[in-house]
Amino acid sequence: MNLTGRQIRTIVAAYLGWTLDAFDFFVLTFVIKDIAKEFGVEVSAVAYALFLTLAMRFVGAFLFGRIGASGGASPRSCWTSCAIRSSAPPPPSRPT
Repeated sequence: MNLTGRQIRTIVAAYLGWTLDAFDFFVLTFVIKDIAKEFGVEVSAVAYALFLTLAMRFVGAFLFGRIGASGGASPRSCWTSCAIRSSAPPPPSRPT
């Protein structure tokens, strides 16, 4: 199989993105107690939220994958990203 330079760079970028995502989750498991303390909740509540986040990845991948496949990924991906960002609550402000 002969890959072009662009294809190789795409594979490397996808792998690095996956690696950083896995690293992020791995680090999060080490600071779960600190997160619970910061937000004033039980560790089990933070662990449950982390579980729900991971469980919903498959649902989101399925739904948004179907949306992208139904009419071209680029325009729909842009609109989906904008819709997700506009529907998310603003981050909480921390007192300094």
